[in-house]
Formats: sequence, structure tokens, C-alpha cells
Amino acid sequence: MTKKLCIMICEAYEREATTVLETIGFNDVTLVTYPASILHLRMEWDEIIEKIHACEDESQIIFIRGSCLVGLGDQPKELDICHYFELNQCFSMFINKSIINSYIKQGAYLLSPTWLKNWREHMEEYAFDKKKAQEFFKTSNTKLVLLDTGVYEDSEENLREFANFVGLPFEILPIGLDYFTLFLKKIILECRLKETTGNPINNNVGELASSLNIDVKPSIIEEEKEKVVLLIMNWDDKRGPTLETYFPTKTDPESIESIGFQLFHSVASIYGQYKIHKAQGILLNVENIQMQGYIFFDAIADPEVRGGERPFMMSVIAPKINYFESIRIREIFKIITQKIKKGLDWDIKNYWEKILHILSTSVL
Repeated sequence: MTKKLCIMICEAYEREATTVLETIGFNDVTLVTYPASILHLRMEWDEIIEKIHACEDESQIIFIRGSCLVGLGDQPKELDICHYFELNQCFSMFINKSIINSYIKQGAYLLSPTWLKNWREHMEEYAFDKKKAQEFFKTSNTKLVLLDTGVYEDSEENLREFANFVGLPFEILPIGLDYFTLFLKKIILECRLKETTGNPINNNVGELASSLNIDVKPSIIEEEKEKVVLLIMNWDDKRGPTLETYFPTKTDPESIESIGFQLFHSVASIYGQYKIHKAQGILLNVENIQMQGYIFFDAIADPEVRGGERPFMMSVIAPKINYFESIRIREIFKIITQKIKKGLDWDIKNYWEKILHILSTSVL
């Protein structure tokens, strides 16, 4: 019999976690939160232990903890019963770490919807009036970035008010809850696998994936195969992103180049033009054509271009691409990039067929 689970998470992300667990129907998983730390003000172990006791009727406890707990001293024995999931950046539950790091390097101050909703209380806790707040935030930050999970309707209004208070420009990145949903499913699945014994591992994965509502069915059906497009975009210092090649060739090249241009600039707006090659694996919704795009960037050394590297983008556009498929596609893209960087010939149709096989075959 599968044991129950209790997930402990920072109260700053309670609304997101509750929304996800309710949506995917984890009837055997309960949620407990611990206090959010603010700036240098840290909680005590007693507060954590109190929350552990709230889970004592549950068989397993998953403790998702971030860097705010660093410095509390030796961990008490009461916490030995927990399965830990360590986070260097709490936002990595919601978005790719490379995107987080890119924003931080730009001097962005990242905000969660819940923190933002309570920004006035936080300013009081910090003893910040408007002048002190502007002095503090402008010292090391160039802008505010809201990672909008969509759990509050008034997030944009809250952001405008807070931005005015601290005197910084702002940006909204609508990340939604898809990434966080996969994050929670992953750690729950891993915990379940550790306790599962007696059956072949593949069977266990299949049963668990089914019980956790993880979609492992093929993303496309036979009639949709011709809608799948593999394309390569190169960067030209004078013309910008240009279409290098694509398959199937019967697709309208102008529409493909337009979509490629859109994807290229969507990622460039996050990473910046000269760091765009660090975007090695991003799954995006292309709303205007009701498709999804998996994007992979790399760069070729070229002393004649600005920055000494010429970025290029590979992308698959398909009606649907799930997370597990994107991982397998990424490995194919790595092979292609090595051939491109070494100047070797490669058959785009052959790799298109490999990707098509991934998208039309069950994950398990």
C-alpha cells in the first residue's frame, strides 16, 4: 500500500502549491507551510519542528527548503525523518535556473506574487520608508521582475505600486504553473519510487506516472506528423536572425522564418543577445499559431562578428511537446550542434524523423 505524503514548503509559495495539488488531485498528499524568511531575518528551528509535528500522522515528509535556512546551526534530530529537497534558488521550482541567473546578472530583483501582494508589510518589517527603500533597492538592482504564476488577479497593480515606491522599472514574466507542476510531480514520483519494491522498475514508473496524472502518451497522432517542423536560424550582424534550413521543405519558408524570428527574439529578450547561446533547452507556447516550440541555442566561434561568437538556434515546432519528449529532443540537438560546430555534414530529414519518432511514441 502506498504511504501518505506530507509536503513542507515555504508559505510564500503556499497558494501555488495548493493550486497545483488541487488541480492534479493528489488525495494522499497534504501540504504544510513554514514561515518565509525576510532579508537577513531568519526563523528558528523551533518554528520548523512545530510544523514537522503537524505532519506526524503522515508516513513520509518531503521538506522543500531553500537558502533562507542556512545559518540556523546544527539540524535537530526531529528533522531526521524528512526527505529533503534542497534549493539554491527558490524560484528554480518555477522556471529554468539559467533564466534566473540571466536576470540576476542583469541586476534584476525577482519577485513572487505572494511577496508582492504583501509588499507594504515587508517594507514595515524592514523599517523602510520610501527614501530608504529606494536607497536599498537601487544600490544593487536595475529593475524589478515579477515571475507571475497567475495565482492573483491584482499582481500587475501591486507591481506598479511597489515599483513606484522603490523607484525602479519593472517587467512581468508570465511563467504560469506548468514548470512547478512538473517539479512537484517529479519529487513526489521520486519519493514513491524509493518506497516501491518487488516489481520491475519500469512497471513501477508506469503505475506511478498514471497515479500522478503525468501525461506519457505520444504528443502527436499520425495526421499531425506533417505539422512538425525542424528549423535552424543563424544570427547575422546586419540582418538579425535568418532562416538557414528547415524540414519539411514543402512548408512555406516565409511563415517558418517568421515563426523562427519570433522564437529567436523571445529568448533574446530574456538572456540578452550576447548570452543567448546559454539558452540550451526552452519549451514555449507559440500562441499565435496554437503550437509549441522547443528551442536550443549554441554558438560558433567567429572572430569576425561582435562578441567573437555567432549564435544559432535549433527549434522543433509541433502541435504539442511534453516535458519528457523535450529531454530526448535535447539530446538529439546536442548531436546536431556538434556536427554544425565541427563543420560536418548532417541530414536534416534524418533528424526530423528521429524527432518525429519521439513525439509519436509513448514515453514509457
